[in-house]
Amino acid sequence: MSLRMWREGRAGETRPVGHDALTPFERRLLELMASGLSRREIARAVHRSPQTISNSLTVAKEKLGARSLTQAAVLIAQRGVLLVAAAGFQL
Repeated sequence: MSLRMWREGRAGETRPVGHDALTPFERRLLELMASGLSRREIARAVHRSPQTISNSLTVAKEKLGARSLTQAAVLIAQRGVLLVAAAGFQL
């Protein structure tokens, strides 16, 4: 689904774009990515396929209007939404 389609929603309904628009799953994926896990490691941690993780991260990036996944993680961290785990992160 493209960002434009997501913004318009069904029947032209408008939805907010930004960190409030992220699902809890998308926030969790960005948190895990910001903690240094690879997509494959994230996939194992949340019991999804690596392709599902890639797709979900791309959607999250588009919702935030970020150019990269790194920028997406930084944007939500700056907004106080992302709780980046400490160096001793355990799954």
